[in-house]
Amino acid sequence: MSANSKLLIINNREFHYSEVELYEGTKKINTEIARENLKKFNSILEETEIKYGLYFGTLLGAIREKHFIEYDEDTDIFVLGEYKDSFMNLLFKFREVNLELIRYKEHYLSLMSNNEYIDVYFFYERKRFFVKKRIHNNRDVINARYLDNLVKIDFLGMNIPVPNQSKKVLKILYGKNWRIPLENCKAQPNSFNAKLSVKLSFLRSLPFYTNMVKVYKSLFFK
Repeated sequence: MSANSKLLIINNREFHYSEVELYEGTKKINTEIARENLKKFNSILEETEIKYGLYFGTLLGAIREKHFIEYDEDTDIFVLGEYKDSFMNLLFKFREVNLELIRYKEHYLSLMSNNEYIDVYFFYERKRFFVKKRIHNNRDVINARYLDNLVKIDFLGMNIPVPNQSKKVLKILYGKNWRIPLENCKAQPNSFNAKLSVKLSFLRSLPFYTNMVKVYKSLFFK
């Protein structure tokens, strides 16, 4: 067994996969292969009750260009966190259509076929100041109403879900100028935790930084 071989236990079944290291900025998307991969992915998901849809750069391309963004690297999908167990059970079906798991973390995973991959991000429900939010890995946050309520659009011949107010979502993710194509323009983490981390990054060199972070996490992430 190679050093990159991994094992997951899914519903009491063993699922072996080989981990592949992915490096940001090293490839451009092959839109034909990406379309075929997404078509296979969507055909499996649409037979379930799982709530999912296009997100990040793939949503941007679908709404703005009506296609994948040619300088993007991959396909981005969100899945609501309460459906994660159901989604994990589908890994066996994905394998049947040559979509192989190549990366797994608690909050996201990646499926690959023919050197093109799909990133799947799990967004969990949380309440922040009495407002229901959807949060991915304490980095990306959005009002839950956008992801809980979906509409379907025609995207490259596929009937596929997107957030019900996609243009507002894109403004949140990419700013008011989201309609202007800019290479290497990526969605920035927008949670309170992520923004605070950036603004207070200069404190990392101070001796009390570690203790301050522990106090902060104990207050906000119990």
